[in-house]
Amino acid sequence: MSAQNLIITAPTDDERVKTWAGTHQLWGAALTLEDYLERERRQLDIPLARNGGLTNWILTEAASPAGGPRPILSSCETLKKKVLVKGKDGKVTEGTAHGVASVFTQPEHRGKGYASTMMSQLSETLADKEKASEGSAICSVLWSDIGKKFYARSGWQPFDSNHVEFPALQTPATTPENIEILDSLESLAPLVEADEAILRARFDSATQGSKIQVALLPFLDQIHWHLLRERFVSQSLFPERPVSPGHGAIFTSPATAKRVWSLWTRSYSGTVDQPEKNTLYLLRLVVEDGITDAELETALQGITDIARSLAGQWACGKVEMWNPDEKTKAAAQALGGKYISREEGSLPALNWFGKGPAEDLEWIWSEKYAWC
Repeated sequence: MSAQNLIITAPTDDERVKTWAGTHQLWGAALTLEDYLERERRQLDIPLARNGGLTNWILTEAASPAGGPRPILSSCETLKKKVLVKGKDGKVTEGTAHGVASVFTQPEHRGKGYASTMMSQLSETLADKEKASEGSAICSVLWSDIGKKFYARSGWQPFDSNHVEFPALQTPATTPENIEILDSLESLAPLVEADEAILRARFDSATQGSKIQVALLPFLDQIHWHLLRERFVSQSLFPERPVSPGHGAIFTSPATAKRVWSLWTRSYSGTVDQPEKNTLYLLRLVVEDGITDAELETALQGITDIARSLAGQWACGKVEMWNPDEKTKAAAQALGGKYISREEGSLPALNWFGKGPAEDLEWIWSEKYAWC
């Protein structure tokens, strides 16, 4: 089939369900097919997805075959995110980043270059769409599970990525003094807003190097996207348990009232009988200015102990914290965390819509909250 006869377009409702059904075993094997399809349906109505926030795409033939449905040769989806960019002149611009997710080709169509064709067309479509509407899209981002080369050929430049990993604990953790568990979604809004304000201020004042700096923001809809997905999965896998054991934990310095907090989410790549495939992710670790090194280590000890205990209780084999800064990395390693440089799974990549190559960019704060 000639690439000239192929287009990237929005699927019909029936075609969208077919793409979801095809991805079930790859990304939703912990759920029944019925529950997985329901999770995907609900995802269309979460705040981040509303008003054009989420777009489904398929690669298909430009003209439908006579008398039959058009083929779904490859599929993906995009989610709009907030992004800050600081140019080499120090000027800060805010705009949109299109997060690409769920790139998939049905087995019978693999090996024919359809996914590459779809990604190349998607890159052009996203950039052209914004130019035509004088929109604010600045870049597109994705996280590759198939190495660094495939997406780079279509314009997504890979970036280095690492994480600190802690094994789950099989015993309940006590809540240390000066640490509070964050129980409800409603309680998170002030913290997420404070976090966004902190990052904006730090971005404005960050030392300008020789590269353009890019940072995705941890705004509330983005955080809720993770947590609402987790809520549905928890209800499906653990119907006898509470909806959530907590969404994070916060440490408050008794001396200065400065805070350290983290929000987390559980992700199930395997069943409840396969904890080694499941992970509790620290979406963000926020350290307010004024926290001492000793306080950071105390806070991190308490927060990770609670997270590790919850991981063990909820069929997750480990806890991961992505791309910590050097100070946090040192504290985490002092507490026994294992530092891992990723070369295969969840590799961040960025497609730059501006002038110059993506190699001229520095992607900062590439933590789990930005993933989709």
